[in-house]
Amino acid sequence: MQLEQEGAQKALVAAQKSSEAAEARVAEAEEELRQLTERLEGAVDGTATTRLVWLRDQARLLSRLGAARQAGLEKARELAQARLAENGDRLALLRRQLTMAEARVLLTQADLDKIVAAWRRSGVRSNAS
Repeated sequence: MQLEQEGAQKALVAAQKSSEAAEARVAEAEEELRQLTERLEGAVDGTATTRLVWLRDQARLLSRLGAARQAGLEKARELAQARLAENGDRLALLRRQLTMAEARVLLTQADLDKIVAAWRRSGVRSNAS
């Protein structure tokens, strides 16, 4: 369980870094798009205008692609964060169960219900079901 928690933490950090890098690339593409639009406004030569239109359209597509990548990476970060929180909850429950078992404390029905619900969520089947 501890390894799973560490893996979830590493996934969260990696997703965060990737999202930040994608955000920076989108900002660069937006700046390039802005500069090309300004150059296009001042262009008088037909050939130069055609080339600048093509470059501007390419920059716009790259910006959109970067924004889509960033959105996907942000969802991956959110998923990693949710997994980390879930693993933390599961780890806390397991530690509490261990503490109780070591102290030879009897479980209450509410505790048993929580344990059974956690097992069912994780795919473990009990003999009672």
